[in-house]
Amino acid sequence: MLTGVFAKGLRDRTTSTVAVIVGTLLYAGLGMGVYASFDDAALDFVDEMPEAIRSIYGTDTSTSAGLVLGAMFGLMAPLLILVYSISGGTDASTGEERSRTLGLLLANPVSRTRVLLAKAGVVVVGILVFCVAIWAGVEAIAALTGIDTSEQEVLAASMQVAGLGLMFGGLAMAIGAGTGSSIGSGITAGIAAVSYLVTTLLPTEPDLERFARFTPWYLYSGGDPLNEGVDWPGLIAMLAIAAALVAMSVVLVNRRDLRE
Repeated sequence: MLTGVFAKGLRDRTTSTVAVIVGTLLYAGLGMGVYASFDDAALDFVDEMPEAIRSIYGTDTSTSAGLVLGAMFGLMAPLLILVYSISGGTDASTGEERSRTLGLLLANPVSRTRVLLAKAGVVVVGILVFCVAIWAGVEAIAALTGIDTSEQEVLAASMQVAGLGLMFGGLAMAIGAGTGSSIGSGITAGIAAVSYLVTTLLPTEPDLERFARFTPWYLYSGGDPLNEGVDWPGLIAMLAIAAALVAMSVVLVNRRDLRE
Protein backbone atom coordinates (compact mmCIF):
# COMPACT_ATOMS: atom_id res chain seq x y z
CA MET A 1 0.00 0.00 0.00
CA LEU A 2 2.79 2.39 0.90
CA THR A 3 4.50 1.69 -2.43
CA GLY A 4 1.21 2.49 -4.13
CA VAL A 5 0.95 5.86 -2.35
CA PHE A 6 4.48 6.77 -3.40
CA ALA A 7 4.01 5.62 -7.00
CA LYS A 8 0.70 7.47 -7.34
CA GLY A 9 2.31 10.58 -5.91
CA LEU A 10 5.08 10.40 -8.51
CA ARG A 11 2.53 10.02 -11.30
CA ASP A 12 0.44 12.92 -10.01
CA ARG A 13 3.44 15.24 -9.93
CA THR A 14 4.93 14.24 -13.27
CA THR A 15 3.31 17.13 -15.13
CA SER A 16 4.43 19.78 -12.64
CA THR A 17 7.94 18.32 -12.50
CA VAL A 18 8.29 18.42 -16.28
CA ALA A 19 6.81 21.92 -16.37
CA VAL A 20 9.33 23.47 -13.97
CA ILE A 21 12.22 21.75 -15.74
CA VAL A 22 11.08 22.88 -19.19
CA GLY A 23 10.36 26.42 -17.95
CA THR A 24 13.82 26.79 -16.44
CA LEU A 25 15.63 25.34 -19.44
CA LEU A 26 13.64 27.52 -21.86
CA TYR A 27 14.73 30.55 -19.86
CA ALA A 28 18.35 29.35 -19.90
CA GLY A 29 18.24 28.60 -23.62
CA LEU A 30 16.68 31.93 -24.54
CA GLY A 31 19.03 33.85 -22.30
CA MET A 32 22.16 32.11 -23.54
CA GLY A 33 21.11 32.55 -27.15
CA VAL A 34 20.43 36.26 -26.73
CA TYR A 35 23.55 37.02 -24.72
CA ALA A 36 25.71 34.96 -27.07
CA SER A 37 24.60 37.16 -29.98
CA PHE A 38 25.04 40.44 -28.08
CA ASP A 39 28.31 39.41 -26.41
CA ASP A 40 29.97 42.35 -24.58
CA ALA A 41 27.17 44.77 -25.46
CA ALA A 42 24.87 42.92 -23.06
CA LEU A 43 27.46 43.16 -20.29
CA ASP A 44 27.77 46.92 -20.81
CA PHE A 45 23.99 47.33 -20.77
CA VAL A 46 23.57 45.45 -17.49
CA ASP A 47 26.47 47.35 -15.92
CA GLU A 48 24.50 50.56 -16.41
CA MET A 49 21.52 49.27 -14.41
CA PRO A 50 21.00 50.55 -10.84
CA GLU A 51 22.71 48.33 -8.28
CA ALA A 52 19.43 47.46 -6.57
CA ILE A 53 17.96 46.15 -9.82
CA ARG A 54 21.06 44.09 -10.55
CA SER A 55 20.93 42.65 -7.03
CA ILE A 56 17.29 41.59 -7.38
CA TYR A 57 17.94 39.77 -10.64
CA GLY A 58 21.19 38.22 -9.47
CA THR A 59 23.24 39.47 -12.39
CA ASP A 60 26.94 38.74 -12.74
CA THR A 61 28.64 40.89 -15.38
CA SER A 62 32.01 39.16 -15.37
CA THR A 63 31.18 37.02 -18.44
CA SER A 64 28.23 36.35 -20.75
CA ALA A 65 27.72 32.97 -19.09
CA GLY A 66 27.87 34.59 -15.66
CA LEU A 67 25.29 37.13 -16.74
CA VAL A 68 22.61 34.68 -17.83
CA LEU A 69 23.37 32.00 -15.24
CA GLY A 70 23.56 34.57 -12.46
CA ALA A 71 20.07 35.76 -13.34
CA MET A 72 18.84 32.19 -13.72
CA PHE A 73 20.13 30.92 -10.39
CA GLY A 74 19.52 34.24 -8.70
CA LEU A 75 15.82 34.36 -9.48
CA MET A 76 14.25 32.04 -12.07
CA ALA A 77 15.41 28.61 -10.84
CA PRO A 78 14.73 29.42 -7.15
CA LEU A 79 11.31 30.85 -8.02
CA LEU A 80 10.23 27.75 -9.94
CA ILE A 81 11.61 25.31 -7.39
CA LEU A 82 9.82 27.19 -4.61
CA VAL A 83 6.50 27.03 -6.45
CA TYR A 84 7.06 23.32 -6.98
CA SER A 85 8.27 22.47 -3.48
CA ILE A 86 5.80 24.63 -1.56
CA SER A 87 2.82 23.24 -3.45
CA GLY A 88 4.23 19.72 -3.04
CA GLY A 89 4.88 20.13 0.67
CA THR A 90 1.38 21.46 1.28
CA ASP A 91 -0.20 18.70 -0.77
CA ALA A 92 1.83 16.05 1.09
CA SER A 93 0.38 17.05 4.45
CA THR A 94 -3.13 18.20 3.49
CA GLY A 95 -3.95 16.83 0.03
CA GLU A 96 -5.77 13.70 1.12
CA GLU A 97 -7.79 15.64 3.70
CA ARG A 98 -8.84 18.30 1.21
CA SER A 99 -9.86 15.68 -1.34
CA ARG A 100 -11.75 13.69 1.32
CA THR A 101 -9.88 10.47 0.56
CA LEU A 102 -7.91 10.23 3.79
CA GLY A 103 -10.38 7.91 5.52
CA LEU A 104 -10.21 5.41 2.66
CA LEU A 105 -6.44 5.55 2.65
CA LEU A 106 -6.04 5.05 6.39
CA ALA A 107 -8.49 2.15 6.33
CA ASN A 108 -5.57 0.18 4.93
CA PRO A 109 -2.76 -1.09 7.19
CA VAL A 110 -0.67 2.08 6.96
CA SER A 111 -0.05 4.76 9.57
CA ARG A 112 -0.29 8.51 9.25
CA THR A 113 3.46 8.71 9.61
CA ARG A 114 4.20 6.33 6.77
CA VAL A 115 1.73 8.02 4.45
CA LEU A 116 3.19 11.43 5.18
CA LEU A 117 6.75 10.22 4.67
CA ALA A 118 5.82 8.52 1.40
CA LYS A 119 4.34 11.77 0.12
CA ALA A 120 7.35 13.72 1.39
CA GLY A 121 9.55 11.30 -0.53
CA VAL A 122 7.69 12.20 -3.73
CA VAL A 123 8.57 15.86 -3.24
CA VAL A 124 12.21 15.04 -2.50
CA VAL A 125 12.52 12.91 -5.64
CA GLY A 126 10.91 15.64 -7.74
CA ILE A 127 13.30 18.30 -6.43
CA LEU A 128 16.34 16.10 -7.06
CA VAL A 129 15.16 15.27 -10.60
CA PHE A 130 14.64 18.99 -11.25
CA CYS A 131 18.13 19.92 -10.10
CA VAL A 132 19.91 17.13 -12.01
CA ALA A 133 17.96 18.04 -15.15
CA ILE A 134 18.83 21.72 -14.77
CA TRP A 135 22.52 20.98 -14.34
CA ALA A 136 22.66 18.65 -17.35
CA GLY A 137 20.38 20.85 -19.44
CA VAL A 138 22.32 24.05 -18.82
CA GLU A 139 25.60 22.39 -19.72
CA ALA A 140 24.06 21.02 -22.94
CA ILE A 141 22.56 24.38 -23.90
CA ALA A 142 25.87 26.13 -23.21
CA ALA A 143 27.65 23.69 -25.52
CA LEU A 144 25.07 24.27 -28.28
CA THR A 145 25.20 28.07 -28.01
CA GLY A 146 28.98 28.21 -27.70
CA ILE A 147 28.96 29.83 -24.26
CA ASP A 148 31.83 28.90 -21.97
CA THR A 149 30.57 27.87 -18.53
CA SER A 150 33.93 26.64 -17.25
CA GLU A 151 34.13 29.56 -14.81
CA GLN A 152 30.66 28.84 -13.37
CA GLU A 153 29.89 26.08 -10.91
CA VAL A 154 26.55 24.99 -12.38
CA LEU A 155 26.40 21.74 -10.42
CA ALA A 156 27.09 23.55 -7.15
CA ALA A 157 24.37 26.11 -7.86
CA SER A 158 21.94 23.29 -8.72
CA MET A 159 22.71 21.55 -5.43
CA GLN A 160 22.04 24.77 -3.51
CA VAL A 161 18.72 25.15 -5.35
CA ALA A 162 17.79 21.65 -4.21
CA GLY A 163 18.55 22.59 -0.60
CA LEU A 164 16.42 25.72 -0.91
CA GLY A 165 13.49 23.75 -2.29
CA LEU A 166 13.72 21.09 0.41
CA MET A 167 13.87 23.68 3.18
CA PHE A 168 10.84 25.69 2.11
CA GLY A 169 8.95 22.58 1.05
CA GLY A 170 9.50 21.22 4.55
CA LEU A 171 8.16 24.45 6.04
CA ALA A 172 5.00 24.29 3.93
CA MET A 173 4.54 20.66 4.95
CA ALA A 174 4.91 21.44 8.64
CA ILE A 175 2.40 24.29 8.53
CA GLY A 176 -0.04 22.13 6.61
CA ALA A 177 0.41 19.25 9.04
CA GLY A 178 -0.31 21.54 11.97
CA THR A 179 -3.29 23.39 10.48
CA GLY A 180 -4.83 20.92 8.04
CA SER A 181 -5.30 23.70 5.49
CA SER A 182 -3.49 25.07 2.47
CA ILE A 183 -2.67 28.29 4.31
CA GLY A 184 0.86 26.96 4.63
CA SER A 185 1.47 27.70 0.94
CA GLY A 186 0.75 31.39 1.37
CA ILE A 187 2.69 31.73 4.61
CA THR A 188 5.72 29.92 3.24
CA ALA A 189 5.68 31.89 -0.02
CA GLY A 190 5.50 35.12 1.96
CA ILE A 191 8.46 34.12 4.14
CA ALA A 192 10.46 33.17 1.05
CA ALA A 193 9.66 36.47 -0.70
CA VAL A 194 10.58 38.63 2.29
CA SER A 195 13.73 36.60 2.87
CA TYR A 196 14.74 37.02 -0.77
CA LEU A 197 14.23 40.78 -0.79
CA VAL A 198 16.06 41.25 2.50
CA THR A 199 18.99 39.13 1.35
CA THR A 200 19.34 40.83 -2.04
CA LEU A 201 18.56 44.46 -1.18
CA LEU A 202 20.19 45.03 2.20
CA PRO A 203 23.73 44.49 0.84
CA THR A 204 23.23 47.60 -1.33
CA GLU A 205 23.36 49.63 1.90
CA PRO A 206 26.69 49.19 3.72
CA ASP A 207 25.16 49.94 7.12
CA LEU A 208 22.52 47.20 6.68
CA GLU A 209 24.54 44.60 4.83
CA ARG A 210 25.31 42.48 7.91
CA PHE A 211 21.61 41.88 8.58
CA ALA A 212 21.21 40.06 5.25
CA ARG A 213 23.03 37.10 6.77
CA PHE A 214 20.14 36.32 9.13
CA THR A 215 17.66 35.02 6.57
CA PRO A 216 16.84 31.56 5.21
CA TRP A 217 17.65 32.77 1.69
CA TYR A 218 21.20 33.61 2.70
CA LEU A 219 21.81 29.90 3.30
CA TYR A 220 21.18 29.46 -0.42
CA SER A 221 22.93 32.44 -1.97
CA GLY A 222 25.32 33.76 0.67
CA GLY A 223 28.21 31.55 -0.37
CA ASP A 224 27.86 32.53 -4.07
CA PRO A 225 27.77 28.88 -5.24
CA LEU A 226 27.76 29.77 -8.94
CA ASN A 227 31.23 31.30 -8.63
CA GLU A 228 32.67 29.77 -5.45
CA GLY A 229 31.31 26.22 -5.54
CA VAL A 230 29.13 24.42 -3.02
CA ASP A 231 28.61 26.33 0.20
CA TRP A 232 28.70 23.23 2.39
CA PRO A 233 27.74 24.95 5.68
CA GLY A 234 24.76 26.59 3.98
CA LEU A 235 23.70 23.41 2.16
CA ILE A 236 24.02 21.25 5.27
CA ALA A 237 22.04 23.82 7.27
CA MET A 238 19.22 23.80 4.70
CA LEU A 239 19.10 20.01 4.69
CA ALA A 240 19.10 19.89 8.48
CA ILE A 241 16.27 22.42 8.66
CA ALA A 242 14.30 20.43 6.07
CA ALA A 243 14.76 17.20 8.04
CA ALA A 244 13.71 18.90 11.27
CA LEU A 245 10.59 20.31 9.60
CA VAL A 246 9.62 16.89 8.23
CA ALA A 247 10.05 15.41 11.72
CA MET A 248 7.89 18.22 13.10
CA SER A 249 5.28 17.47 10.44
CA VAL A 250 5.10 13.86 11.62
CA VAL A 251 4.53 14.96 15.20
CA LEU A 252 1.91 17.53 14.24
CA VAL A 253 -0.08 15.28 11.92
CA ASN A 254 -0.24 12.54 14.55
CA ARG A 255 -1.51 14.94 17.22
CA ARG A 256 -4.22 16.54 15.16
CA ASP A 257 -7.77 15.29 14.56
CA LEU A 258 -7.88 14.64 10.84
CA ARG A 259 -10.82 15.39 8.57
CA GLU A 260 -11.65 12.18 6.86
